[in-house]
Amino acid sequence: MKKIVTKTDADIEAAENYFISKKRPYKIQSTNYTIFISNDLEGWIISKYYSGFGLIKLIQAVRKDIDKNILNKNLELKEIKYYDFNENYFQNKQGIISGLEVDLSKAYLYSAYYQGFISEDLFNHLLSVKKNTRLKVLGALAVKKNIYYYDEFGKLVLQEKKQNDLHCIVWNNITFQVDDYINNLIILNKFDRFIFYWFDNLFMNISKDKFISIHKNYILKYEYKNLNYKWTHINLLQLNIDNRFFNFRKNY
Repeated sequence: MKKIVTKTDADIEAAENYFISKKRPYKIQSTNYTIFISNDLEGWIISKYYSGFGLIKLIQAVRKDIDKNILNKNLELKEIKYYDFNENYFQNKQGIISGLEVDLSKAYLYSAYYQGFISEDLFNHLLSVKKNTRLKVLGALAVKKNIYYYDEFGKLVLQEKKQNDLHCIVWNNITFQVDDYINNLIILNKFDRFIFYWFDNLFMNISKDKFISIHKNYILKYEYKNLNYKWTHINLLQLNIDNRFFNFRKNY
């Protein structure tokens, strides 16, 4: 059985030198967050975040569950905005705006469940795990891997890219429903009160008691916040809420 360990403090150059020293062919698989380097005997997961077998098994369980649940579904890619902002609130070079932050709690999990992509048992389990774990598990559906194959001397012999196209479409449908819900909230509460949104986070110039919600399977959290903004370039707007930074590019 291949021995797999997680290395949160290793760099790729040191890892590659280690595997070259073993004089066996090896491969490197890379995503945006993780690098997996292995030969036929052992493997290292290199990530700044610990990825234990519990997380790996949970990712595999979600993928297996989704494969079962989409057998009779006709899925297609949908166009998603993901984020937008109202330029009317950002006329100055920089400034501060007060408003209502509306956060969709566990939005992607609820979207996956109510579209029938994951079963009730798995949904309830994912409700109980940490936010970062939940996001990693669901986000893994859209992972694109770059794979590099090396011989025993460290010479690159083959390179390829892999992704699960069907899982990517599922993730697209999950995020689309959240995006569509956010945009319906904006329409319902009037665009002139809309300041910006980013994925599942909405910022409005409105009081909580006047905000109109849609009763549709999402838990909304409200909090009044100050938003700092500045134009860092002629067409690049940077927003800062509690040291969370959002960058928007103006459309000409």
